[in-house]
Amino acid sequence: MTIAEMIAKLQASLDAHSIQQPRLQSELIVMKTLSSDRASIYTRSNDFLSPEEFYSMENDLKRLLNGEPWAYISGFREFYGLNFMVQEGVFIPRPETELIVDIVLSLKSRYRKLRIVEPCVGSGAISIALAKNIPEAQVEVTDISSKCLMITRQNACLNGIANITLYKECNLLDGIEGDIDIIVSNPPYIETALLHTLGDEIQFEPTLALDGGYSGLEVITELLAQAQEKISHPGHIIFEISPMQAHEVLDLSRSFFPHALIDIHKDLALLERVVSIELE
Repeated sequence: MTIAEMIAKLQASLDAHSIQQPRLQSELIVMKTLSSDRASIYTRSNDFLSPEEFYSMENDLKRLLNGEPWAYISGFREFYGLNFMVQEGVFIPRPETELIVDIVLSLKSRYRKLRIVEPCVGSGAISIALAKNIPEAQVEVTDISSKCLMITRQNACLNGIANITLYKECNLLDGIEGDIDIIVSNPPYIETALLHTLGDEIQFEPTLALDGGYSGLEVITELLAQAQEKISHPGHIIFEISPMQAHEVLDLSRSFFPHALIDIHKDLALLERVVSIELE
């Protein structure tokens, strides 16, 4: 079978199963197996596939039809213009989370020396994007998953990052010294009862990175409680939320930091996505 015939075959299968952007997905499958860019697969469209290449593409197709996220199949996901390795057991970074990076970059001029800590680091996307764009910052990361910390180390190496100075396996800010200038996080915030209602792709992702407990706010509440003792004055706490929780999180944040300036920032879809707490 030629490359062109395989693209058509993959597209037909994806289209029949109502997979979004079937042409693009078929091209991605072929590009992955052949380690080629889009232009190359069309330049070589009449080349014949080896049996190994054919079965590799068939396997990727089966995984995609089974609902597995393309990021896990390909092993990579782009975030803030950088490439990140991801694999099962590690949360896949989303475009809306880039808003956290934007907010921190807008604040960096306020700090002469900047220490940033990210609990619930996952793949390291937020911290690595910040470390890349603020090379003078001291960045520290934590996670209760050793696998996430391992992937974060690998992603830091992949992106040439040398200013992440601590990788700590712990719960949130446990064991982290105080005087933190900026705390950033994308913590678990989905209500436990709603986890099963999420899309098929989400079911492949680690429950640990999604489950925010009965109310969806249990991890956020613990994070804010710990942050009270760790954050500098002046300082900032910036974290992602569910748009459905915005008013509850606003009240919760005020209960921990009654004198702080608290804002809710909207993402590109105009959904209330990120909370920032500014302490004087």
